[in-house]
Amino acid sequence: MAESYEPGASVSIVARRHDLNANLLFTWRRQMRKPAPAAEPMNLIPIEVLAAPAASAPAEARRSDPRGAMEIILISGVRVRMDAEVNEAALTRVLSALKAAA
Repeated sequence: MAESYEPGASVSIVARRHDLNANLLFTWRRQMRKPAPAAEPMNLIPIEVLAAPAASAPAEARRSDPRGAMEIILISGVRVRMDAEVNEAALTRVLSALKAAA
């Protein structure tokens, strides 16, 4: 997300560089512009995009995921998988609970 806001950056080029659908990146940018409730400010966290799993990865990881599918792997090893239709409030609750448990 941050890269797409850099001066002179093209959202489409940034999306291609990270193997994302440009429409998904535009959707995320639009969602970020929506005002957050005063009690719950929206925070961005840095992420690292990794290469696709090696051929020796488990079958579940090799499975072809639809565009917009995401997987967050926390330092603790906890994996959170979601698709582009994930409910923002529900994801926020899940990530907050995982953060509190850490």
